[in-house]
Amino acid sequence: MTFSRILELFHFSVTAEEENWNSLKLDCEQALFLLGLIILRYHLNKYQRVEGKRRESEAYKSAILESASDSIITTTSQGEIISYNPVTLLMFACSDKEILEKNINQ
Repeated sequence: MTFSRILELFHFSVTAEEENWNSLKLDCEQALFLLGLIILRYHLNKYQRVEGKRRESEAYKSAILESASDSIITTTSQGEIISYNPVTLLMFACSDKEILEKNINQ
């Protein structure tokens, strides 16, 4: 897609002689709008990359927790349990609700 086609999609009028980027004339409002679109797209791409890495990391963590034969518990610095694997429930003979109510520091 050409730059002039992008401008047309956002209702900017582009003539044949303005096809060349260097000769394209935008008023201040159009230029700011276009700059805003470019910045928005940059941040959207960045968010999509970070979100993809977060999902990948979460899947990796879940695979480790689900396949481990030992109990794995993740806590906050105050000792509150925030995640655990299924072996933990068997080892401590308690339910999901009970394990989340426990505090490692007590």
